[in-house]
Parts: sequence; C-alpha cells; structure tokens
Amino acid sequence: MSQWGLKDNFPGATMSKSACLFMLLGLTALAMSPAVAAEDAGVLCDRLAGHPDDTTVAGKGVAFGKIDTGAAEAACTQAVSEHPDEARYLFQLGRVFDKKEDFPGAASYYERAAAKGSALAWNALGSLSEGGLGMPKDYAKAAQYYKRSAEAGLLAAYRSLAYLYYHGRLPGGPEEARKL
Repeated sequence: MSQWGLKDNFPGATMSKSACLFMLLGLTALAMSPAVAAEDAGVLCDRLAGHPDDTTVAGKGVAFGKIDTGAAEAACTQAVSEHPDEARYLFQLGRVFDKKEDFPGAASYYERAAAKGSALAWNALGSLSEGGLGMPKDYAKAAQYYKRSAEAGLLAAYRSLAYLYYHGRLPGGPEEARKL
C-alpha cells in the first residue's frame, strides 16, 4: 500500500490511503448524524442568540446588540424545529426577531416561551408591552408580565416593575417602587 506523506510533517508516522479514506468516511458519517446535527443547532442557537443571564444556555450567551440575526435566525429556527417544546430556543428565536425589529414575530416567540415557563420571555413581553412594540402600549399589562417574570425568578424584572411605578406609569408612584 502506498503511504500519504505524513512523514514530511510527522517523522515515523504513516497511514495508508485506505485507512485515510476509512477515517474520512467515518468522520463524514458522524457529522451528518441527526443526533449531532440537532445538538449542533441548539448549541449554535445558544452561542448566537442565548441571553447572557440564562443559566440553561450552553456557553456564555451574547449581548443583544451583538446578535448576528442572519446566522442566529437560521440556527434557532432549526433548533425550534427539532425541539419545539424547548422554551430556551423559542425565547432565543424571539430575541432574533426582536433584534430585527420584527416585534410581532418576537412577541409570538416570547409568548410561546413564556407559556413554557421562561422568566426571560415574560420579561421581554413586559418590555414590548411597555414600549408598544408589536402590541399595544399597556403599562398595566407590562407590569403583569414583569410580575410573572419576577415570580419565575428573574430579579431584573423587579427593576423594570419599579421603573414603571417610580416614573408614574402605574398607580402608587415612587412609594410603591421602594416597596419592591
């Protein structure tokens, strides 16, 4: 059997063409495996659109302003397709639509993620409702979303709720904000 020039870079190392071909076919089959592809879509979605405060994300997440919408939308759409009941991927796809300023699309994915228990999605819905983005501006509804988020464990939701009270957007004013 002829050898491929591994000796040039690694003295004493040799590999037959058939061994190289076998290894290449094995790696190709592994890369095309549905289990690996599904995992890769989720991991990629986490890396490209995961929230930095989400402890369920594989990795660190990404700041909202740094979301690459094209790549993240493709990865997260595939992740949602493969895992339609995973709140994390629904929320992350909502972040992508939010970054693209497709607020009705963002609200739709946030609502689906919130229905599956995502505190971050409840908080995002509060922000959209507070700003009238993709839904009517409604401070009382925003407060309900923030309260759901806080009850689900997101401390940042208390800050958002306090802001509404402090700035007079809800009855009770600054006094009510201080109670939070």
